[in-house]
Amino acid sequence: MAFFKRSKIPRNNTFYERPKYERQNNDAAETDTTDQNYDSFGKIFMFGEFGPNSKPLKPLQNYDQLLKQHLRNKTRFQDANFPAERIALTDLPEKVVWRRPREICENAKFIVDGATRFDIDQGLLGDCWFLAAIANLTTNPKIFEMVVPKNQSFSENYAGIFHFRFWQYGQWVDIVIDDKLPTINNQLVYLKAGEGNEFWPPLLEKAFAKFYGSYKSIEGGRINEALEDLCGGLSEVYDTRNPELYEIIQMSYNKGSFMGCSIPSQNDGNGKRSDGLVVNHAYSITGLYTSQLKNVTIHLIRVRNPWGSVEWNGPWSDNSVCWSLVPKETKQKLWVKREDGEFWMNFTDFTEKFIFIEICHLNPTFQTNTFQTNNWKVYMFEDSWGPKMAKNQYLITVRGPKETHVVIGLMQKFRRELGQDELPLGLLLYQVQKPSKLVELKRVDPISERQLTARFPLFPGTYCIEPIVVGSSAESSYLLRVYLESGDVIRIN
Repeated sequence: MAFFKRSKIPRNNTFYERPKYERQNNDAAETDTTDQNYDSFGKIFMFGEFGPNSKPLKPLQNYDQLLKQHLRNKTRFQDANFPAERIALTDLPEKVVWRRPREICENAKFIVDGATRFDIDQGLLGDCWFLAAIANLTTNPKIFEMVVPKNQSFSENYAGIFHFRFWQYGQWVDIVIDDKLPTINNQLVYLKAGEGNEFWPPLLEKAFAKFYGSYKSIEGGRINEALEDLCGGLSEVYDTRNPELYEIIQMSYNKGSFMGCSIPSQNDGNGKRSDGLVVNHAYSITGLYTSQLKNVTIHLIRVRNPWGSVEWNGPWSDNSVCWSLVPKETKQKLWVKREDGEFWMNFTDFTEKFIFIEICHLNPTFQTNTFQTNNWKVYMFEDSWGPKMAKNQYLITVRGPKETHVVIGLMQKFRRELGQDELPLGLLLYQVQKPSKLVELKRVDPISERQLTARFPLFPGTYCIEPIVVGSSAESSYLLRVYLESGDVIRIN
């Protein structure tokens, strides 16, 4: 079975603390007419078109041009940029044969009866962190169609070529692949769909492997990073012991945010516990529900195992007697007795059994009509720092009438692609009391991660954030994103 391996992560991975500050006299709500500065969706880049190198290392691939070329020549596309015989795989028990879907089954389909979270059935690759994120992807049609473009088929205009899109440092990139998949005994080795003739999941997994260099490269990772790669949102990681966790989850769920959870362990491999949960493994969070039982409020949370099986067996699980306590209409709405990897838990049990919960807040462009409560405003800045460069500062204006949450993400760019270690990242938050007076409210200590995320509950007023990098001996680039409910952000120097 696959494993979910993490580097050592502090249990307070997302900084969340109420800073001490003086409330400013700004009680009246103001009309905010400032445009949002979020990443543009007008241009889709070819994979390799932008990056740390001045010139692409491999020829750029234009999907439309390649499709027309192979249809005209009546040939099947073979990806010279990601040749099957040279793709690094994980250790497998038998020899692999690369086959196209129409060689695996007679009635190959790209999507069967719509894409759902139940299409995800993990194979022998330890990429549950990515698969847990895909399950979230299927719940938002706008994002799904961005990542999995329409009009792809094994019948109409078929030439053995497919394409998918991922978010990379503020831009969307188009990944072109051929449809050769690794098999053993004519069975898919890695991700497969619940329907045996459905192939969008394994092809998406292959595109993600190309995005990171190989299948082996995506064995082990973090759900929040996969969520960002799939939707371009801003992610946070919380310790389940956080006393305000349910409030944060409920707020995020109401905004349509994607969520996952995990139980990391110091031991390698997946170990199934007596309660049915698996350590070193990533799960999707697919639903929340609140019910009243004898004047007691019960918070339930729905979780899915990307294996498509192996479920929690405690209270509120499929076979739990707890379901006999709820009204018939509630049971009919929620309860499904089926070995599909999905189950309900009491939120108290959830916080005791799981260690981390990972939340990815969507860009407003991808908000659906279902979620219209207090949508985020998003600002993004691409910038750089270096040992001899002046400090960069950004002014945040929070508008009222009440306290609001501001989430800040600081991401360093292209360190992985260049084979460089991630630099320690930190943040300073100031309150602007006068035009020339900055009072430090909070300092977020540096951590060596791809991205540092910090959440601050702030009253209406003016604030300044200052990114910090430790140990940078040369100029390097970063991406700063700010999510807030009301206000605006500008760069001041």
